[in-house]
Amino acid sequence: MFGGRYVLLVGGGEGGAAVGRSFLVAKVRLALSDRKRYLKIQTFSSELGAWELTTKIRTPQIRGRYLPAKNLGTPMVVGSSAHFLCQTNAASYVIELHVRTARVTVTALPESFPRPTWWDGQSPRRHLLATATASGSPIVLVADDDKVSVWAQSKQTSRWEQQPQVVAIHRDAMVRFKGGSAHGEVSAGGAIQA
Repeated sequence: MFGGRYVLLVGGGEGGAAVGRSFLVAKVRLALSDRKRYLKIQTFSSELGAWELTTKIRTPQIRGRYLPAKNLGTPMVVGSSAHFLCQTNAASYVIELHVRTARVTVTALPESFPRPTWWDGQSPRRHLLATATASGSPIVLVADDDKVSVWAQSKQTSRWEQQPQVVAIHRDAMVRFKGGSAHGEVSAGGAIQA
């Protein structure tokens, strides 16, 4: 057994019933070193009632090394594929794992993609892999201190590009709405922290 991210894929059920549906659990780990670059996968099938053998899929196109706890983000499932946002010290990627066939597609995000900033002392950016619509294509949301940008993959070119939808965050207005001052921070419960 090995550590990694867990992904749950639920099979189709008769009439939409959740009870009795088959499922797969995939355990996924990314290995990045000078000699090893692969995605390590092991699946549990409810139909077989056991863990299958571990599979290693080479990922030589991923450059760089780990960024602590950020290299393989929280998985997002669309259909029978699991998508991960992968960030290394050299670049950012979206990894698509076709769980049932153990195929991997790695797409590099452009150099203009807002990368994590914790190594330069600035506020950390928050990255979220999501879909704009149910069962839709993945998008990446990037939150800075004052805006949220949307990055999507072009259907024509397969390249990732920033989309024109940018959400401005008016921090002062949010703080006033929560009953605080612009100099404090608003916690999840609404309390102000100076």
